[in-house]
Amino acid sequence: MKFLQCVFLLLLISALILTSDAWRRRRRRRRRVPAPTGCSSSPTLAYTYRSGCYSPYTHGERCTYRCHYGYSRVSGDYTRTCSGGRWAGTNLVCRRVSTGCSLPPTLSYTYRSGCSSPYTNGERCTYRCRTGYSRVSGDYTRTCSGGRWSGTNLVCRRVSTYCSSPPSLSYTYRSGCYSPYTNGERCTYRCRTGYSRVSGDYTRTCSGGRWVGTNLVCRRGSTCSTPPTLSYTTRSGCYSPYTHGERCIYRCRTGYSRVSGDYTRTCSYGRWAGSNLVCRGGSTCSSPPTLGYTYRSGCSYPYTQGESCYYRCRPGYIQVFGSTTRTCYYGTWAGINLVCRRAYG
Repeated sequence: MKFLQCVFLLLLISALILTSDAWRRRRRRRRRVPAPTGCSSSPTLAYTYRSGCYSPYTHGERCTYRCHYGYSRVSGDYTRTCSGGRWAGTNLVCRRVSTGCSLPPTLSYTYRSGCSSPYTNGERCTYRCRTGYSRVSGDYTRTCSGGRWSGTNLVCRRVSTYCSSPPSLSYTYRSGCYSPYTNGERCTYRCRTGYSRVSGDYTRTCSGGRWVGTNLVCRRGSTCSTPPTLSYTTRSGCYSPYTHGERCIYRCRTGYSRVSGDYTRTCSYGRWAGSNLVCRGGSTCSSPPTLGYTYRSGCSYPYTQGESCYYRCRPGYIQVFGSTTRTCYYGTWAGINLVCRRAYG
């Protein structure tokens, strides 16, 4: 029994020794791992502010950078972190932002307004051409942006204030303009008697040293022979000589009405345009018919062309068929006799 107790005790002591050796080995291994090291001073960068970090710069310490006022980021990081003895990230690079421009350009034949020194960012200058000059190309406004004047130079060219003599055009009269022919002077043209306009403008205006518009072209319009004399018509409004454009007006005589043709005829290059007016006489009619069981009204003697008589059935009678209106039309009464029948109730 004592022997077994001794064996058990020896096993327990051996187990404790082995456990102690393993603990010592792990402790030695832990001592070999180096502790995280700090960083040197964070970098000092041109045109920047640094904040958020303080000495000593231990592992994990973070510094924040931003550009000075008037400067902007070109490249690099806004934050740098101490990691393993080094500052992770890249240096922030800042560049100056120009807030002003040099003198605005002085341009020939222009006036400049609306801007004054110092020419800060956003300052706008307005240009316009001088009197007697007009814009050829370029911008009317220039704006200071990032140290430069945006836009292109305004180019102005002298505007001629005089025109040469206006054109002399065949078969025309010219009026309303006199030498010297200054800017805005207007000449009026018209065709001579017996001629008419084919194309072109009646007015020409001096503008920028040139006569604006196209030449008036006139063509001779031959005179016409005596206008036709038409039966049962009267003619007015035209007189000899019957030149191009002359217009004669025809109308039917009293008691006659138009059947066909035109009321106006115009002389056009030696001929009377249009067709002859044809009028037909309107004869009087005999007395209108007397119809049984009817009343007649609305017409009286003499019964001339266009006269209308109105018929209606007497009381107690109703219309069977026929026309209630009869009109005198070239000697006869147009329509059908009205027939009335007693109404049985």
